[in-house]
Amino acid sequence: MKYSASTREQDPSEMPSESPQLLRELYRAYTEENAAIADYGYAEVLLEQHLPQAAELFSSISMTEMRHYETLARLLRDQGAPFALRTTIRSTPYRLLSDADSHAPVVAQQILKDRIRDEKNANLTYRGLAKRAVGERMRSTLLAISEDEGQHAKALEMALARLERS
Repeated sequence: MKYSASTREQDPSEMPSESPQLLRELYRAYTEENAAIADYGYAEVLLEQHLPQAAELFSSISMTEMRHYETLARLLRDQGAPFALRTTIRSTPYRLLSDADSHAPVVAQQILKDRIRDEKNANLTYRGLAKRAVGERMRSTLLAISEDEGQHAKALEMALARLERS
């Protein structure tokens, strides 16, 4: 991804300082990326035996969210902000009933709807942060992440539509 290489190459001393408020919100987004990784991993394992295509989608998105997490850690570090993660992850406890073959699509629809909502919110959050960023590196990185989140929402919406048609 474009933002990964540029995030590693630039000398942090050349970056303009961002506002403390923006950095607090960036840290909040950083913790949300960690929660997203956990949520997608949970959904992948829960559904992999019954809906392998959905599980593969969740796995793929989880990998992108991990790159976002690492990128945000570097941005925070380079701004001199703490990036040690102190969070508790509270995943929604989706469960498959004993008739998992028929129940899995129902659970998958709920997971997809929840993740679509979260991806759209993340897209808006990153876009808003990018508008307030002072530095070009910060702005372009946040816009790239926002674009990824928008693509995730579209991919999840397509998966939901396929599931609802079947």
